[in-house]
Amino acid sequence: MEKIALLPGGFKPPHAGHYNMTKWLSQNTDADTVVVKIGAKKRERDGITREMSLQLWNLYKESDPDPLSNKLLIQPSTSNSPVRDVYDFIEKEAPEGSIIYLGMGEKDANDKRFANIGKFAEPRNIKFEIVLIPPQAGGVSGTEMRNFIQKNKFQDFIKYIPDHLT
Repeated sequence: MEKIALLPGGFKPPHAGHYNMTKWLSQNTDADTVVVKIGAKKRERDGITREMSLQLWNLYKESDPDPLSNKLLIQPSTSNSPVRDVYDFIEKEAPEGSIIYLGMGEKDANDKRFANIGKFAEPRNIKFEIVLIPPQAGGVSGTEMRNFIQKNKFQDFIKYIPDHLT
């Protein structure tokens, strides 16, 4: 039985908090793989594109000496919505009979958008569980990271990239 942790989002740009979420999922679930789905929205956010996000995720993973990074699978999504990504993953990609852990921040604990996921998981004998991840890397947001870029606050920006990068 395959066990997969799923972390969907826009990640524009991905930062240490996002990257640490994947490691937290690796350490706090029995997932064999942590799948990061990067939103397909064509719209960039303040100059940050999906392609840039993919490049940064791959840089973070490939430069990380921690063996946990080997569990990461970085994928572009096919949907315009991280919520739709989860439903599509359950319905079309997850192996039948698998266990799927959906990672989300504690601030999203009351998100009702996943209330119907069982209707998609049950016919495929998939066990679905939401896993709340505590704030990581000081709780910085993508908006704050984009503001650092726009205001040329390089020192503030680098505080929130993964620790293994110099």
